[in-house]
Amino acid sequence: MKELLRNLKNMESSKRKLAGTTGGSVVNGAVGVGKLLLGLYYQSDWLAVNALYYLALCMAKLHLIWRYRIMLDQGEVKEQAKKKQELFHRNGYFQLVLGVSYFFVSLHTLLVGNVVFYPAYIRYVMILIAFGKTGTAVMGLYRMRKSHDPVIAAVRVIDFTDAMVSMVVCRSVLQVMNHAVFAVESSGILGILCSLLFALIGVAMLRTKRLEGGEEADGGN
Repeated sequence: MKELLRNLKNMESSKRKLAGTTGGSVVNGAVGVGKLLLGLYYQSDWLAVNALYYLALCMAKLHLIWRYRIMLDQGEVKEQAKKKQELFHRNGYFQLVLGVSYFFVSLHTLLVGNVVFYPAYIRYVMILIAFGKTGTAVMGLYRMRKSHDPVIAAVRVIDFTDAMVSMVVCRSVLQVMNHAVFAVESSGILGILCSLLFALIGVAMLRTKRLEGGEEADGGN
């Protein structure tokens, strides 16, 4: 354990972040598979569709990490900076597609979403996961204030999108648990609003010409 902590401490900042993000993505993927299985078990197309979208977010992060890992091991510093910016813009296109896709997912929820009553332990696990993701995303955005690394910024955007999707599902679970009227429908409306936010973030990423400073502005955190 001490050797592992020593290796993490001596690891470059970007690679340390990469390792932490990779571990989180694996956990997120496992949670997504769990939600998909729950959707199949309860025959809930609403939960299954949300799970598929959730898995798509995790795959997007893993793909970004994979490209980033290759980038860190190849090329000169100037070439890496250019490739990082290209990857950031590419993720902006993907973020825009995610926003449009989630719009239709939420529209499906609004029009044909069904109510599922889960056992108490499943509800509490889903709620804990949603709040945990939100806390992690907020901390990531806070730490990013000193970083100008385009790829780290793109990862933080995916974390934020992931957390927002989880919170929409969490809200629906809480409302159903309390037998609220129009629980799923209201979650569909909230999801539509979130999808517009995701799309706007994608447009903003595309309009961002350059993030400068990279690891030097990261402060080693």
